Amino acid sequence: MNTIEAKIDKCDYNDKWFFLNYCIDNYWLDEKLDTLYPNKCPILMCPDDFDFSCTLIVAEIENYSSFIRWKQIGIDKGSKWYDTEMRYDIEWFFDFQPLNFEFDDYKKMIQKFRKQYQLDKIEDKLNHASKP
Repeated sequence: MNTIEAKIDKCDYNDKWFFLNYCIDNYWLDEKLDTLYPNKCPILMCPDDFDFSCTLIVAEIENYSSFIRWKQIGIDKGSKWYDTEMRYDIEWFFDFQPLNFEFDDYKKMIQKFRKQYQLDKIEDKLNHASKP
């Protein structure tokens, strides 16, 4: 069984930015993908734009009740800017083997992302409220 956690990671491009990242089997998922597929998918999300203009990594997920499987992982090559324009053109990474996670570990990871998302929304509101 693989391990999965949501852990705070420091942005490679700005020392003041920290974000919640996937840590799978004690490695950062984005760094593993960049090692396997250089210059193809260096990031999982873009915290500065909050749109889909940056690289979007997707996983085909299967729920087996006692565990969750990421059957395959790929990059969405579709061009879109906002969620109202969702179109998919997935290029699957064939060198990436399926990952299996204990259901409880996976659930904890999702809850941590959900909590961080709520904290980020509060911080955004506070930042926007303080601007003239």
